Amino acid sequence: MAPVGVFVGVFTTDEKADRRNMIRQSYGSHPRSRRSGTEAVKVMFIMGRPRRRYRKAVELESEGELILPLDVDHKLTISIW
Repeated sequence: MAPVGVFVGVFTTDEKADRRNMIRQSYGSHPRSRRSGTEAVKVMFIMGRPRRRYRKAVELESEGELILPLDVDHKLTISIW
């Protein structure tokens, strides 16, 4: 990915396509982040490996889209100490 001015990482899970679409249609497509000279705002969805039943849908959804899959389970079980 090219350098950006503002990076917005949104943690999500495989079954939350409706929420990802709401983000894409709201602040993910805000006119100020799409005007010439402001392309430095990027929204990326971060999720764990999709479960088998959601895998194809996530693949289709992520074509040309910024989805960063992590090598963790689908619920992004991460412990912070």
